[in-house]
Amino acid sequence: MLWVFRGVLFTSITCLLSACADYRIARPTTERGRSCAAACDSSRAMCDREAQTEASLKTDGCDSGKQSPEQACSRQAGSTDDRCIAAQMPQTQSCHNFAPNYGPCTSDWELCVLSCGGRMIDSR
Repeated sequence: MLWVFRGVLFTSITCLLSACADYRIARPTTERGRSCAAACDSSRAMCDREAQTEASLKTDGCDSGKQSPEQACSRQAGSTDDRCIAAQMPQTQSCHNFAPNYGPCTSDWELCVLSCGGRMIDSR
């Protein structure tokens, strides 16, 4: 029965969080609530690190799939330096740095702190 209540609470809070764009989370004021929120902070820090690691792995994976300059570029006739000619590199891919996705970490942290007795405050 408790899991049903938690499911309804989770769904309700999720709906509230998605409907409100301008809010902040006020931390709990009781000792028990502060201790609970500290555990939420630890979980969020771990989630943030995992998001950073995932983004780094995506970036590294993309970079490792790129051709080296030696493979992608050829010495231009009559030139003293190596130049890349775009027409000669059709298979070279362009990589960018993937940004960590902190969204799930933030929403999980908000729900966690609210379940510890925190409050959602309208900041409009």
